[in-house]
Amino acid sequence: MLDLIIKALPIFLAIVPLFVWLDKAKRFTHRRKFYLERLTAVTEYIENYYGKDKEKIEKDCAAQALVCS
Repeated sequence: MLDLIIKALPIFLAIVPLFVWLDKAKRFTHRRKFYLERLTAVTEYIENYYGKDKEKIEKDCAAQALVCS
């Protein structure tokens, strides 16, 4: 029993980081899409209702999207 665990341990240790990396890539892609959609929504909202301080909010949303890419 212990021999099987010792033989399987290197394989397990080699595969687990791959799954962690894939999960992180998926989360960052999801976050990037979220911030890009937020940038679009905020831009439309500001154009329709405010019209001022638009550039500051757009830069903030674009920077957040860039960080997640």
